[in-house]
Amino acid sequence: MTILEAIQANPILVNVPVNYIESLMIGRSIDGAANYTESSLKDVELVSADLYAALATLPEFREGQLSIKYDSSVLKSRALSLYNKHEDPKALELMPQPINVNVTAV
Repeated sequence: MTILEAIQANPILVNVPVNYIESLMIGRSIDGAANYTESSLKDVELVSADLYAALATLPEFREGQLSIKYDSSVLKSRALSLYNKHEDPKALELMPQPINVNVTAV
């Protein structure tokens, strides 16, 4: 099994186009054609986290009787968990950001 096939084996990612997965692997300098081994688990998990984060931003899709909706909070949580596990800086993008409000005394 290749790294790409290991990522595609995740049932949550079944509808994700292969080209998109490949673009994320290129962005992380990962060879999707390489054999999936225990040492490549980190690569698979980080690309999967990238995909979870991307899916969390998708709106609900409806066509006739078909409806596809992803639970964005679960996907963000899973992505954040994997980013933190591997100490990836993308975790900061998913964490709540403080809002600075300039309040002055009158």
